[in-house]
Amino acid sequence: MNEFRRRVKAKRWTYEAFALHFGRAAVETAELKRDHRIAAVAVSHRSFTRWMAGDMKGLPNAETCLVLEHLLGLAAEDLFRSSPQPPAIAPPAWPVETAAQMPEPAGARFVDPALVPHWTGMLQILATTHNALGPSQLHQSAVHEMSVIRQFRKQTSGRLAVALLAVESRWSEFASWTAENTPDGPDAGFWLDRSLQLAQDAEDTQLVSYVRMRQAQRAVERHEVADALSLAGQAWQSAGDNPRDRALCAVRQAQAHALAGDGRGSRSAIAEATKLVDLADMTEGLDDPSTIGRHCVTAYVQAHEASCQMLLGEYALAVSALEQLLGTWPAGFRQDELLAQAWLAVSYFKSGRLAEAGSLGSEVLSANATVGSSRVHRGLRQLALLAGRADPQQPELRTFRSSLALIPSRM
Repeated sequence: MNEFRRRVKAKRWTYEAFALHFGRAAVETAELKRDHRIAAVAVSHRSFTRWMAGDMKGLPNAETCLVLEHLLGLAAEDLFRSSPQPPAIAPPAWPVETAAQMPEPAGARFVDPALVPHWTGMLQILATTHNALGPSQLHQSAVHEMSVIRQFRKQTSGRLAVALLAVESRWSEFASWTAENTPDGPDAGFWLDRSLQLAQDAEDTQLVSYVRMRQAQRAVERHEVADALSLAGQAWQSAGDNPRDRALCAVRQAQAHALAGDGRGSRSAIAEATKLVDLADMTEGLDDPSTIGRHCVTAYVQAHEASCQMLLGEYALAVSALEQLLGTWPAGFRQDELLAQAWLAVSYFKSGRLAEAGSLGSEVLSANATVGSSRVHRGLRQLALLAGRADPQQPELRTFRSSLALIPSRM
């Protein structure tokens, strides 16, 4: 076992975690060495696998060695010193052929412009898979693919480089979203900040607005009232003409107002979001290539209207809205459906319907075992905390809490 593998295993880093820390170390090393080129250095999944296996004919390039030495605190020669019997590591199985399987672009003189729609289309496929199956297999894929996009971007200039900047920003936002729904949640803010910087560099105002909207969503979920109001306002002000993306910004404004206790402002924003989604359905459907927030359909707005009612303490209204909604939930949005069900279970509890809260909580917990969403699990933990203050002999709640206790806390 070489020292690189030993140190990575000691930190319990997967490739995705290593890539995240390596990226941060690259930025720090670039500042220390006063060489901005180092900040763009990345490590592909293939290289990481070779290093872990000790399957190397020489050291990585000089810039990569500098970052590794900064990250792991040991000279590159010592990190990769040969071991008599290096362990073999099988390469990961990719579910579909991706651009990451292309040859490394080092020294390339031409970057095919078709890579822009290729990566855009691939991201749409992964986003659909994420909604249906959950994030467990997708976060690592996103981080991996970004490193490849970045390498190709560094090989070109002009309009193509700007287009790849925007593509990388979209992938970074997706990495943030998948991190939000996995145990890597603390890394979500890093990827979202990176997405914003890339979108600003690409001067993509639609994407900047979308990332601000996502930042507002994170602020709402952390109950940071001032940040939620500010970010939601910025997202709305910079939103373009795309009605579905504007609807998302209106939803965030509604949640921020509800968090601040402003029921009138929240209801007004939801009404605006509803009109915009109706307009989107009439004019462009779900297939407009300019739309980023394709998941913002009528059911999404209605579910988040219920979340606003919960923030305002209007739990009976939330129950009524969610009960009607969940009977007609659109196919392909399984994770959002489970989150809405978790909200309904909490609203049942707050409305005094304890048995229904416990029964639904157990159903959602069982279904989430397949999806694996940490956001859904956090909603269920909220129910468990409330249930802990209720009658300990209430059977449905007792069963739910016992089942939840069996799930690892890092879920």
